[in-house]
Amino acid sequence: MIINMQNVKVANDAARDILFMFHDMTYFYGAFGGTIDVGTFDAFQFLDPIFEESSGLEGEVDAELLRRGSCVAILCQMHDELCRGNPSVCKSRLWEMTAQKRREGLFDFDETLSAVVDAGLAFDDCKFFDGLPVIYDRFVMYFWKKWAAE
Repeated sequence: MIINMQNVKVANDAARDILFMFHDMTYFYGAFGGTIDVGTFDAFQFLDPIFEESSGLEGEVDAELLRRGSCVAILCQMHDELCRGNPSVCKSRLWEMTAQKRREGLFDFDETLSAVVDAGLAFDDCKFFDGLPVIYDRFVMYFWKKWAAE
């Protein structure tokens, strides 16, 4: 998504949802868990946030938070679907969009993330669930530590 003056509120609302999701994960689970509240934002829109040139919004919204938080939200939803064991999930918007974004390379910025997404798309529960603690540390705890140090 290209973030500009017309949609900066949508980006800020997404950041709010991500922060709430991170709190939910940390406070109640200390990891990925069932039925994490991912909010109402469309995580697929924020996998590659770019600020419109000359918008001056770079300090207004944290693009890294949007990118990493969107990845976590998608994995939370995949986690829930894999736990349900519903074979028709492969035809769902979640699976189709995740596969499309994977083909576009939007998860490639982190090797473990790419492997976990691939495992989820292939219904390889063991590899998917084994990789989630690493993602939790790199994506959720990373921000808590970063903010605590600031």
